[in-house]
Amino acid sequence: MSFFFANLTGFSSFFSCSPKRTHVLEQVASKRIPTVSETRWNFKSRLVSTIADLREQLLEVFDIIIEGDDFENDDISIREANGLKRLLNDYTFNVILNIFKKNFTQTDLVFSIVQNQSTDIVYSKNRITKLVQNLKEFRENDSHFEFIRSDILNSLDITEPPKKRRQNRNEQDLIDTEKRTYFEILDTVITQIETRFKNFEDLKIFDLFLQTNFLYYSKDFPKYLLEKLFKNYPTFFNQAKLENELKVLYADPDIFGKWDKLKDMYNFINCNSLQKTIPEINKLLSLILSLPPTSASNERDFSCLKRVKTYCRNTMKQERMSSLSQMSIEKRLLKSLQKTDKFYEDVISHFATSKQRRLELIYKHV
Repeated sequence: MSFFFANLTGFSSFFSCSPKRTHVLEQVASKRIPTVSETRWNFKSRLVSTIADLREQLLEVFDIIIEGDDFENDDISIREANGLKRLLNDYTFNVILNIFKKNFTQTDLVFSIVQNQSTDIVYSKNRITKLVQNLKEFRENDSHFEFIRSDILNSLDITEPPKKRRQNRNEQDLIDTEKRTYFEILDTVITQIETRFKNFEDLKIFDLFLQTNFLYYSKDFPKYLLEKLFKNYPTFFNQAKLENELKVLYADPDIFGKWDKLKDMYNFINCNSLQKTIPEINKLLSLILSLPPTSASNERDFSCLKRVKTYCRNTMKQERMSSLSQMSIEKRLLKSLQKTDKFYEDVISHFATSKQRRLELIYKHV
C-alpha cells in the first residue's frame, strides 16, 4: 500500500511545484489537487477522492501538457505527465484507488465528527468503535466486495483488464486477486484505526454514562468501572458519594433532563445550580468533557501561531507574540467583545495610557 500512496502523492507534487501546471488544471477542472499532511487523518482520503473524481479531467490536463505548445520545451513536465497518465490508465491502480475511496467514505464522516470541537470524548469513542465494527462486517461479507467491484467497473467503463494481465490467468483468478487486495486494504484501515486508538480500553470508565446500559446498571451496579476510575484518580473523587449519585441516575435517567450527549446533562446541572447537590457527578462530567478526543485543535493553534510569527517576524517579541496568539485562540470571545459600544474606545484608551508615547494620543479639554 505504501507503493500506491507514493504514486498517489506524485499527483500532488506534480502540480504543487509549478504554477503553470496548476493553471492548466484550474482551467480544465476548476479545482486543485490537495496536498498531503502526515499529521492530519483525512488528508490522504481527500487526495484519493479528488484523484478518483477528477480522473477524466486529469487525463485531459496531461494530454494538454504532453501535446500542447506551452510545454514543448519542458521535458520534465512532459515526462512526469506521461508517467501519471499511465497510472490513471492502469487497471490495478484504478481498482485500488476506488476501493480506498469507497472505504474512506465510512471513515471520513466519523473522523470529521471526532475532530469537531463540540464533540465529547465519549461520543467519539462510541463512533470509532462502531466504525471498526462496520469495517469488520464488510470484511466478512463477500457481497460487499461484489457490490464495490461492480460499481468500480461501471464507473470506469471498464469491462475487463488489459490483455497482458489475462494471458495466463482466467477471470476468476483476477477476481480472487482483487478480493485479496480489497481485504488487505480493509485490514490495513482497521489495524491503523485500532493502533491509533489502542488506549480506548483505558477510557472504559466512560461507560458509566452509557445510557443503553442504565437499566442493567440499576440492577447490577458496575463497581469494576468505579475501581478503574479510582485507580486512575485515587484522591479526586469521594467514592461513596459518587456511587450513591450514580445509583440515583441509573434508577431515574431523566432526573437531569433529557440528554443525548454528556454536555447536555452538564449544562442542565449548571443551569439549575445542582453542582452542590451532586458534586461528584459534576466533577466526573467536568473531567470527561475536558478531555479532547483529538489533537486537531492543538494543531490548528500551532498552525495559527506559525502565521502570526511569519507576519510579524521583524518586530516580534515574546510579550507581543503571546498576546497575538491569545487573541487568535480566543477569537470567539474577542468578536463578542467587539459588539459592545465602548470596546474600541477602551482599547484606544488602554493603548494611549499604558506608557509614554511620542505622539500625544489623549488631549485635555480646556
